[in-house]
Amino acid sequence: MFIFQLLVTVIGWFLIPLFMIRQEEFDCTNEASRPNRRFKDKWFDSIFGNSEDGNDGDIYYKEKYDSLNWWTTYNWCAFRNPIHNLALAMGVDEVITSYLWQGYRYTKDTVGHEGFVYSKATGESGKVYPMYRWCKLLYKDYGIEMNIGYKNFNIGDLNKHYKYSFTVSINPFKRFEK
Repeated sequence: MFIFQLLVTVIGWFLIPLFMIRQEEFDCTNEASRPNRRFKDKWFDSIFGNSEDGNDGDIYYKEKYDSLNWWTTYNWCAFRNPIHNLALAMGVDEVITSYLWQGYRYTKDTVGHEGFVYSKATGESGKVYPMYRWCKLLYKDYGIEMNIGYKNFNIGDLNKHYKYSFTVSINPFKRFEK
């Protein structure tokens, strides 16, 4: 699955700019992210779009930038949240019974919390859902963030059904929180 999603993600880096000229407004699932846009070509949107937060990003992403423009939309669709709809369609819906961290547990895109963390969620079926995350500040408040594995898990979701999607996200233009 990793190689397939990485390949589709890289293809998206080149195709997304071509399809960005054909977008339309829509009501995404996450009301806080409205107003937002999606790709007009449904087949393309089903792979590279984001039905939950739209092509312009979620509310937290939008707050990091002074204005939305071509670059912020491209960054969201190609690097920050690549192949979101495809990843959801290929995701897993299972009850997670245990969760384990190795490395710096608080690794995130915040100045002072850079590092590496490996997390492992185990489902009731016994299947393991790993996630590797690395964040490194490079210049002022910009850095690189890499996520490979199953995302969307929160320790508060133990023993609840939740949809986990596999992600290959390598964002060399991540704006870090201060």
